[in-house]
Amino acid sequence: MNFGWLNKGTRLQDHLQNDHQNNFTLIRLIAALIVVKQHSFSATAPNSKDALMSVLHLSALGLPSFFFISGLLVSQSLELSSSWKNFLWKRFLRLYPAACLSILFCAFILGPLVTTWNIKDYFSSHIFYQFLSTCFLIQVKYQLPGVFDNSLIGHSSVNSSLWTVCLELKLYLGLLFFWLLKIPGKKYFLFLFILLFFIAGQVFPNETDAAIYKLTNRHINIFGEFTCTLVFLTGVLANMYKQKITIKNSWLLFILIYFILSIYFSNLLLHLFLFIFIPAVNLFVATKGISLLKKITPKPDLSYGIYVFAFPLQQIVANYLRPTNTWTFFLLTVLMVLPFAFFSWYVVEKKALSLKRLVR
Repeated sequence: MNFGWLNKGTRLQDHLQNDHQNNFTLIRLIAALIVVKQHSFSATAPNSKDALMSVLHLSALGLPSFFFISGLLVSQSLELSSSWKNFLWKRFLRLYPAACLSILFCAFILGPLVTTWNIKDYFSSHIFYQFLSTCFLIQVKYQLPGVFDNSLIGHSSVNSSLWTVCLELKLYLGLLFFWLLKIPGKKYFLFLFILLFFIAGQVFPNETDAAIYKLTNRHINIFGEFTCTLVFLTGVLANMYKQKITIKNSWLLFILIYFILSIYFSNLLLHLFLFIFIPAVNLFVATKGISLLKKITPKPDLSYGIYVFAFPLQQIVANYLRPTNTWTFFLLTVLMVLPFAFFSWYVVEKKALSLKRLVR
């Protein structure tokens, strides 16, 4: 039996030239849907086990995949940008328009429709204006006056997903600062950052949380913020080594072995191999079966629109349609969010991205 096909592979660099040479658009779409599925699971069955989401760790693939791909592609965008101003302008066009559209939709349409407050009091409340300040993507304000105060999801957050967009912005600025530093051995510094984030977030999460709370007087989501930063930096590192990284068919064996072993050693493997497994899965799927997967990939990039609009709509689904089944919750959300995602792409995102050459 010939196993020579296992050693066949292609360089990562050969797949980063344009979207026609990779499956990253499809992966982002799947990652967005995984996040929606995880939120549906958390809202309907938070204390039960979901074989698809826990055993196979698909919940751990959604959000981290976004950040790994972001680190990979955004660092490449920085390399190709004509200036740091051009880079920041492109990042602004990618992050802000759709996020602000979602925030304005929640504040001016969804909020007035569902609030328990008098409309005059709603629009004059400082809570309303604090929520609007989230458009700066510096700090998220989650509540609107009288909106989802007694939500069946368990909290009144209008859009819990926006914290990741704020983190993305901070990571972009940090990446730019790192790129502009004129120091030798940047790759070694990046290795050190990755190691520190891994140790702090995966090995000593409680101690890290306590230390940060002592310094800032606030708790942070260790798994969320540290894990997402970790895989973002890993994506940056992958871009730095794109000429040397070869994605081989044999990676599939590693991925399958991980899935099998994770059934018995879930927590251990999740912590030890997170920063290896996430990149391996994403790079393998992104570079294999491109011609076939392109046929099922929607032409519009719906992932960001789904991501920023899904949670407010899940609040609507939870409180007014009240599904008791996770998959019913998920499917209802997808049906509701798709029109918003299409609108966001064609009316806002695509048009905004066409302006990226305005700033050189």
